[in-house]
Amino acid sequence: MINYIRHDEQFYGTVKLITGEEILGEVLLTKDPGLDTDLLFIQHPAKTKIVEMEGNTSTDQKIAVGFIKWVNFSDEEFFVIEERSVISIAPMSKDAIRMYKRWVKKEILHEPESEKGEVPMSPTMGLISK
Repeated sequence: MINYIRHDEQFYGTVKLITGEEILGEVLLTKDPGLDTDLLFIQHPAKTKIVEMEGNTSTDQKIAVGFIKWVNFSDEEFFVIEERSVISIAPMSKDAIRMYKRWVKKEILHEPESEKGEVPMSPTMGLISK
């Protein structure tokens, strides 16, 4: 039994599976009514994608991190994972949650990114007395 996570409360978490995969998403842990085990529901699961980028010099290397769908050829919004397939569960950091939410809006829900703080263009923009 996974007893170090609150049951029946949804949170943004990262799950390490026995396959070695690490998946991120909105997690809900609940008891299986028929058995004495836990079931993990994960909505919009993603896995990290690490890209190595070359810097300005040959010794300068940078790493970028992004997300990709966990199951590429499915339109399902959530998946069920059995307790025996899980090594550990942890809550995501605030930065990871922010990046994950932006990825879900853009890649899963196909919502345009909001343009916070930008002033709409007008024909009088840039004129001295306007």
